[in-house]
Amino acid sequence: MDYSVEKSNDALSIRHYEMYRCDLYGLEWVPNEDTYFIISPIDIIKANPRTEEDHVNWLVKHNKFLEAMSVVQKSETGLKTHTYEKIGHMYLDFLCEQDNFVEAAKRCTSILAHNQESWEHYFYKFRDSGKIQEIALYLPREDPTLQPAVYELVLYHFIQTDIQSFSHLIKTWQKSIYHGPTIINTVLERMKTSDSSLAEEDRHSLYESLAILYTNQSEYAEALTVYLKLKHDDVFEFIHKHNLFSSINSQIVLLMDFNCGLALDLLLNNIECIPPQLVVPQLEKHSLYQFNYLDRLIKRYPYECTSYHNKMVYLYAEHSPKNLLSFLKRADGYDQAAAVKFCDERELLKEKVYLQGKMGNHRQALQSIVHDLQDVEYAIDFCKEHNYKSLWDELITYSLTNPKFITALLENIGTHVDPLILIQRIPEKTEIPNLRNSLVKILQDFNLQISLREDCQKILETDTLNLLAQHVKLQKKGLCVEDAARCSICHERIIPIDLRFGTDMTMFYCHHMFHIDCLPSYSSSTCAICNAQKRNPGYSSSLM
Repeated sequence: MDYSVEKSNDALSIRHYEMYRCDLYGLEWVPNEDTYFIISPIDIIKANPRTEEDHVNWLVKHNKFLEAMSVVQKSETGLKTHTYEKIGHMYLDFLCEQDNFVEAAKRCTSILAHNQESWEHYFYKFRDSGKIQEIALYLPREDPTLQPAVYELVLYHFIQTDIQSFSHLIKTWQKSIYHGPTIINTVLERMKTSDSSLAEEDRHSLYESLAILYTNQSEYAEALTVYLKLKHDDVFEFIHKHNLFSSINSQIVLLMDFNCGLALDLLLNNIECIPPQLVVPQLEKHSLYQFNYLDRLIKRYPYECTSYHNKMVYLYAEHSPKNLLSFLKRADGYDQAAAVKFCDERELLKEKVYLQGKMGNHRQALQSIVHDLQDVEYAIDFCKEHNYKSLWDELITYSLTNPKFITALLENIGTHVDPLILIQRIPEKTEIPNLRNSLVKILQDFNLQISLREDCQKILETDTLNLLAQHVKLQKKGLCVEDAARCSICHERIIPIDLRFGTDMTMFYCHHMFHIDCLPSYSSSTCAICNAQKRNPGYSSSLM
């Protein structure tokens, strides 16, 4: 059985071979040189065993470059005339000649490896053939790093032909491999010349790329402007990260348009860098933004709002009328007369009443409550708050023509005004709703007051007796005289060492002690020292 397999064959032509018989041929071998000679009558053919060089030459000749490169890689001895890089270049040239630039670009990474010069050579070859797009994604960015012009040509190509790819490269390429200002100018020029013709997606990508380029160049203020136009989600984080508080002084409205809540937090948390004097004027044409800012500001930094109180009266009336009264009560920097006029024009009656009362025009305020609001409860509360007899008289006078007001007064004024004053002034035959209940309530209130007074009197008497008992107990308490105690006048010992020379002594509850003989006759019942101090706090008794 034949197990051999023919891998290849090659026919050698001998001149006039058809004229010779087989016995006219000969084969000779030189063992030391591993050389064979095939001899014919007119030709001698020298044959040597095939080497790797011969094999590679044959593969290259037949455009089998990948096989040739594989042989070179596996060769243990190394080849004299062929290298992996040289054959690789031949392969790349072959692919380019065949217009197969896609495959050539893929092979560049393994063939060109870390050879900067070769990379740049083939890049320009691709560029000259109009195939930058095919090689762009395979260009090395480190080890080796090519000349900046290479990367700039790629970016310039994509900004003209494929903005999405341009944006992708800006996001993924490190900033050090190209000249940032050059690309920034290219982007600005592209936006300037074709802004109206760009698709929305491409325009957004260009702006985003421009912001990244500005950031790479540490031009954070310019980047912030672009991010604000884009309404980028991370714009507030970007401001904090790069400390751009001073850069947003002229861009408050853009921040508000993007996210009013986050913008207000940013402005109020950094009021030292962005004071209200910079913010409020910019929001002049945006009253809602201005109101939201000042409303938050007065709650957090009320002292910063004093100069804006007049403006805030109008803003509250416009955007939050229900909170205007609360503002008027806690603020005092606004023009009260102008505020009254404004509230009158807007028919903000409760606010108007409050302002009139604050200005001291209590009578006018009460008239507004009675005639405009016709709110008897409010009128009574107003009179209780200020508690002027003239106001009560004014309210009673008006109530005489309005039975409903009389009923409310009878039920509520008992603790401030004698109900008899009102009852005596009620015209005869006036029909008063719920009069019986009102009178009952007056009596109940009166009885309650009497009961409270009696209870208070009992409490006062009990406390007095308790305090008196404590005082008596203290009076009966003994006082300790120490052995070293001295007379407050002669400064001798109260209790002498030799008791034979002892004398009587007196101790007052102020703890001043005296020998009986030392104590003046006019001060036998009171402390001479304490009396002198009461008469003159700076007095220094001669007795001492």
